[in-house]
Amino acid sequence: MNWTTLIKYLPILKEAGMIGLQMIRLRLANISAGTVMTIQEAEKVIKKECNKYTLLDAEYHLIPKDSIKTVFNVNLAKYLKYRAEAFDCDDFARTAGVLIRLAFGNVSVGDAIVSYDNGSRHMLNIVITKDKEVVYVEPQNNSVVPKTFKVEEIRL
Repeated sequence: MNWTTLIKYLPILKEAGMIGLQMIRLRLANISAGTVMTIQEAEKVIKKECNKYTLLDAEYHLIPKDSIKTVFNVNLAKYLKYRAEAFDCDDFARTAGVLIRLAFGNVSVGDAIVSYDNGSRHMLNIVITKDKEVVYVEPQNNSVVPKTFKVEEIRL
């Protein structure tokens, strides 16, 4: 690899490094993962939201509701720019989910495909809280969003 090529990739490497440092800082933040929920318990909670879902792990560590802001503290939009059909809502949601699991382990964070009355579709992150409540998070600005949509599918 020559210097010209390396310099071309420096901004991307810098972004990856910054995200990595934020993840280390978050891991060190004292998140007390709540109790552990089995796949059967997760299924009962998610079935209240929608009928189409995928659960891949035998158990999940629940996150206290007051820790959601800390868990989603990484500002992906600061480092990764929105590009329609190239890096859009589904990419933000998947990236946030992966980074959170890297930082905190097998926590109850996943993603949801949702649809609105106007026909548009979107992907959000979900969190199953210690109180076994499903909370929806917009990964592009880390805000908790009210459920004003129909949930098509959940993946945890």
